[in-house]
Amino acid sequence: MSLISLNSINTFVIAATHLSFKKAAEQLHVTPGAISRQIRSLEQYLAVSLFIRKHREVVLSQAGLDYLKIVKPALENINSANQLLINRSKQHCLKVQTSPTFALHWLIPRLANFKLLYPDIQIEISTSSFTIEPNSAFNLYIRRDQAQFAGLKNRPFLTEYCYLACTQDVLKKHHNLNTLLKEVPLISYHTRPELWQHWFADAELTASIKKQDISFENTIFAIQAALEGLGVALIPQVFLQDFLRNHALVIPFARAPIATGSYHLLSRSEKLNPTENLFLEWLLSESGNE
Repeated sequence: MSLISLNSINTFVIAATHLSFKKAAEQLHVTPGAISRQIRSLEQYLAVSLFIRKHREVVLSQAGLDYLKIVKPALENINSANQLLINRSKQHCLKVQTSPTFALHWLIPRLANFKLLYPDIQIEISTSSFTIEPNSAFNLYIRRDQAQFAGLKNRPFLTEYCYLACTQDVLKKHHNLNTLLKEVPLISYHTRPELWQHWFADAELTASIKKQDISFENTIFAIQAALEGLGVALIPQVFLQDFLRNHALVIPFARAPIATGSYHLLSRSEKLNPTENLFLEWLLSESGNE
């Protein structure tokens, strides 16, 4: 004998709860006729009448009452089990939104280490340069600019410092820092409009603003402009290390960096789930802040 579908049993429970095929149809977004056919099929399978049909209404037969007492809690248990596994699956999936530059130059190069440690955790990375708009599409966010935090719970994991950087070809044409800053275009980016002003104030130098200075949309373009020898830029250390290691960029005259904030892991919930905690611990480890 073939087994009756759970869909038919679920239809019966809904119709029995409402004592109305019409209301069951509205809930399931089908026609009353479809409900009636599902119930009739179930009754034929069980060889009993589950409902007593009256004019304009239905009531449960004794067999229907007995059946409802058994199958309704059974369906609830099945739904609970499904939800348990769905929630467990979600806890093993990280959906992280961060800035394009941080993803490209810091997070993605290290993700292989995370996957090696936690191969069962799925991770999806999306990028945005704008203020966070919390929604269910992401469970975690990474941002530096506190104006973008949108009131979310934040946990700092990486301190950022910005260094003066340029190519060796740009640097070798100038004998000191002052001439470099006066003669070479300063590369700025719109996402950090006050960065050069901050640097000059910290260095106790007069700002050297020139017509040939160049401005870009974000850090990624500013880094590329510096690599192309278009001028001198202020680049966060977290994005600069590989370029220094392969000598694509240098720090002019060993100039000290300035502190420019911290990167934070942000979430809507006050408490992180176990998988999110593992990700935070890994971020702290990778940044040397365990």
